[in-house]
Amino acid sequence: MKGNNRPKGNKTDHLDMILLWILIIIHTAILFWIADFSKKAISYPDEIVYYDLAKSLHDGTAFHVHETLYGFRNLAYPLLLSPLMAISNTLLRVRLISALNAILMSVTAFPVWMLCREMKMRRAWRWITVAVVLIWPDIITAGTFMSETLYWPLTAFAGWFCVCSLTRRKIGWAVLAGAACYGCYFCKELGMCFPLAYGAMQFADPLFQAFRRDGTKRSFGTRLAAWLKSVDWKSLIVFVIAFAALYLGMNRLLLSNVDSIYVASAQSVSIFSVYNLLYFARSVLVYFLAVTGAFLVLPVLLPLTRFRSLKEEVRKGWLFGMILLLGTVVTVSYIIGILEDLGLERTRLHLRYFAPYIMILLPPFVADWTDTDRRIGREEQRKHLNRAALACGLFLIGWILLVKTPLQGAVSENLSLGALDALSDATGPIVLNRIDRPEAIAFDGGVLLSGGILCLL
Repeated sequence: MKGNNRPKGNKTDHLDMILLWILIIIHTAILFWIADFSKKAISYPDEIVYYDLAKSLHDGTAFHVHETLYGFRNLAYPLLLSPLMAISNTLLRVRLISALNAILMSVTAFPVWMLCREMKMRRAWRWITVAVVLIWPDIITAGTFMSETLYWPLTAFAGWFCVCSLTRRKIGWAVLAGAACYGCYFCKELGMCFPLAYGAMQFADPLFQAFRRDGTKRSFGTRLAAWLKSVDWKSLIVFVIAFAALYLGMNRLLLSNVDSIYVASAQSVSIFSVYNLLYFARSVLVYFLAVTGAFLVLPVLLPLTRFRSLKEEVRKGWLFGMILLLGTVVTVSYIIGILEDLGLERTRLHLRYFAPYIMILLPPFVADWTDTDRRIGREEQRKHLNRAALACGLFLIGWILLVKTPLQGAVSENLSLGALDALSDATGPIVLNRIDRPEAIAFDGGVLLSGGILCLL
């Protein structure tokens, strides 16, 4: 697709944009009201890191945490907070940080709306999708000093730019995608999964199209040539240049003498032993099942059962989200499962790393499920239902076999675990592990409402 027949602006779009920004302002005010409480950096130990690094950046000193040198390269959030460290009144400073966090989390509605528009979703369903994102339980992270508050909008913008680059094949979108993906990496080390997912998508989707069964008798060489010709090499090269320029420039400007704490820890444990490999594989399966459950199953699995019939923009959006999700599952399973939790009976889940991906996976699911332009026969409908039942059945079996006991890790580390604990420990309420953060209970209804809306779809 060359980018023609894209949604064009009209009076309705302009009105929607005005209403969207009004909604963002209202949501920001409500979220600030919820997040504006007395803070203690006890729930997330990492909060101390980000707060102290912001102080170091403001003071122009080496990176210190509690007056100890600290090797840390993902400085986007501390950089954002550093100007606020000039405020001498601690209470006012903390309240302004909460206000900034509320703005960051609320503004994600804009890229989500634009991603839904890119997938030609009907107007009413765009509003529903944006509403689900704005009440997603992890939005309450705005009440912390965690980098996830910046990672949320960066993820949303990176997802929008990457999908547009993949579908429109324009250089401008590739530049924006490269810049946004570097922003994700500069915010969190896991953000490196974004450029890897983008690069993989440039090869994966043309590969599926070139080698799919289409009734023709083309030779392997012909299909291989068609695959390589279909790769958008121009956008891929521009993306790499944009990402590399920011990476090298920031290294030279700010990070030339800073070593990554993750590289040192990765050298301390080897994965190449039978036990470690088996434990790693188990962690990958548990994480995937847990994330699928936290995302209410359907946005992850259902498009897979209808993959061949998905429209181009929907197919590319969902496939990009899934490659990103799977890459992050593998990375987190190694960083947490092998380097930190090797040998634990129950996998300690960190779902906060995955929560923003709902903004990338939800739009293609809703766009496909609500597509009234596509007409399929009764036999095709039966096949879709059978595949969906099989996918959900496999998920349920995996859940029972691998995640049947209460998951380790409370909401103090993973807000989405509130819902997962209810699934894995049916005797306890969703708020069972949320007593230490009573302000988070305000958004517990969000996961229930989100589930209800997705069921109605």
